[in-house]
Amino acid sequence: MSYRELMEYQHKQTVNLQEMLTRLVNSYRLLVGAANELNSIALSDRRQVKDALKRAQEVGALIDDVNDALKRSQCRYLDYCVMYSQEVKNYINPQNICEEIKCALCTDI
Repeated sequence: MSYRELMEYQHKQTVNLQEMLTRLVNSYRLLVGAANELNSIALSDRRQVKDALKRAQEVGALIDDVNDALKRSQCRYLDYCVMYSQEVKNYINPQNICEEIKCALCTDI
Protein backbone atom coordinates (compact mmCIF):
# COMPACT_ATOMS: atom_id res chain seq x y z
CA MET A 1 0.00 0.00 0.00
CA SER A 2 1.46 3.37 -1.00
CA TYR A 3 1.65 6.28 1.41
CA ARG A 4 -1.02 8.09 -0.56
CA GLU A 5 -3.40 5.14 -0.27
CA LEU A 6 -2.60 4.88 3.41
CA MET A 7 -3.36 8.58 3.94
CA GLU A 8 -6.60 8.29 1.93
CA TYR A 9 -7.63 5.39 4.15
CA GLN A 10 -6.74 7.38 7.25
CA HIS A 11 -8.73 10.34 5.91
CA LYS A 12 -11.79 8.12 5.53
CA GLN A 13 -11.35 6.89 9.09
CA THR A 14 -11.04 10.47 10.32
CA VAL A 15 -14.25 11.40 8.51
CA ASN A 16 -15.97 8.42 10.13
CA LEU A 17 -14.83 9.60 13.55
CA GLN A 18 -16.08 13.11 12.83
CA GLU A 19 -19.47 11.78 11.78
CA MET A 20 -19.65 9.63 14.91
CA LEU A 21 -18.76 12.65 17.02
CA THR A 22 -21.51 14.70 15.37
CA ARG A 23 -24.11 12.01 16.05
CA LEU A 24 -23.01 11.63 19.66
CA VAL A 25 -23.12 15.39 20.26
CA ASN A 26 -26.65 15.52 18.84
CA SER A 27 -27.69 12.64 21.09
CA TYR A 28 -26.10 14.36 24.07
CA ARG A 29 -28.04 17.55 23.38
CA LEU A 30 -31.28 15.60 23.13
CA LEU A 31 -30.58 13.76 26.37
CA VAL A 32 -29.77 16.97 28.23
CA GLY A 33 -32.92 18.58 26.82
CA ALA A 34 -35.01 15.60 27.90
CA ALA A 35 -33.53 15.74 31.39
CA ASN A 36 -34.35 19.44 31.54
CA GLU A 37 -37.94 18.75 30.49
CA LEU A 38 -38.27 15.99 33.08
CA ASN A 39 -36.94 18.36 35.71
CA SER A 40 -39.56 20.97 34.83
CA ILE A 41 -42.47 18.50 35.04
CA ALA A 42 -43.98 18.62 38.50
CA LEU A 43 -45.02 14.96 38.46
CA SER A 44 -41.60 13.63 37.45
CA ASP A 45 -39.67 11.59 39.94
CA ARG A 46 -36.26 12.84 41.07
CA ARG A 47 -34.86 9.42 40.19
CA GLN A 48 -36.01 9.81 36.57
CA VAL A 49 -34.12 13.09 36.28
CA LYS A 50 -30.98 11.54 37.79
CA ASP A 51 -31.21 8.58 35.40
CA ALA A 52 -31.60 10.92 32.43
CA LEU A 53 -28.57 12.92 33.55
CA LYS A 54 -26.58 9.71 34.04
CA ARG A 55 -27.35 8.65 30.46
CA ALA A 56 -26.24 12.08 29.24
CA GLN A 57 -22.99 11.73 31.23
CA GLU A 58 -22.34 8.32 29.66
CA VAL A 59 -22.77 9.78 26.18
CA GLY A 60 -20.54 12.69 27.24
CA ALA A 61 -17.82 10.18 28.18
CA LEU A 62 -18.15 8.58 24.74
CA ILE A 63 -17.84 12.02 23.16
CA ASP A 64 -14.61 12.58 25.07
CA ASP A 65 -13.23 9.21 23.91
CA VAL A 66 -14.08 9.85 20.26
CA ASN A 67 -12.66 13.36 20.47
CA ASP A 68 -9.39 12.01 21.90
CA ALA A 69 -9.20 9.35 19.18
CA LEU A 70 -9.85 12.01 16.56
CA LYS A 71 -7.06 14.21 17.88
CA ARG A 72 -4.59 11.31 17.90
CA SER A 73 -5.53 10.08 14.42
CA GLN A 74 -5.41 13.49 12.74
CA CYS A 75 -1.82 14.09 13.74
CA ARG A 76 -0.15 12.03 10.99
CA TYR A 77 -2.70 12.97 8.37
CA LEU A 78 -2.09 16.66 9.01
CA ASP A 79 1.67 16.05 8.81
CA TYR A 80 1.09 14.38 5.44
CA CYS A 81 -0.99 17.33 4.19
CA VAL A 82 1.69 19.82 5.22
CA MET A 83 4.49 17.81 3.58
CA TYR A 84 2.43 17.35 0.41
CA SER A 85 1.72 21.09 0.24
CA GLN A 86 5.40 21.90 0.70
CA GLU A 87 6.34 19.60 -2.16
CA VAL A 88 3.70 21.16 -4.40
CA LYS A 89 5.00 24.60 -3.45
CA ASN A 90 8.54 23.57 -4.37
CA TYR A 91 7.36 22.15 -7.68
CA ILE A 92 5.36 25.17 -8.83
CA ASN A 93 7.18 28.19 -10.16
CA PRO A 94 5.46 31.43 -9.01
CA GLN A 95 6.54 33.21 -12.21
CA ASN A 96 4.63 30.66 -14.31
CA ILE A 97 1.51 31.26 -12.23
CA CYS A 98 1.78 35.03 -12.74
CA GLU A 99 2.17 34.58 -16.49
CA GLU A 100 -0.83 32.25 -16.59
CA ILE A 101 -2.96 34.78 -14.70
CA LYS A 102 -1.87 37.59 -17.03
CA CYS A 103 -2.75 35.49 -20.07
CA ALA A 104 -6.15 34.65 -18.61
CA LEU A 105 -6.83 38.31 -17.88
CA CYS A 106 -5.77 39.36 -21.40
CA THR A 107 -8.09 36.85 -23.04
CA ASP A 108 -11.04 37.87 -20.81
CA ILE A 109 -10.87 41.52 -21.94
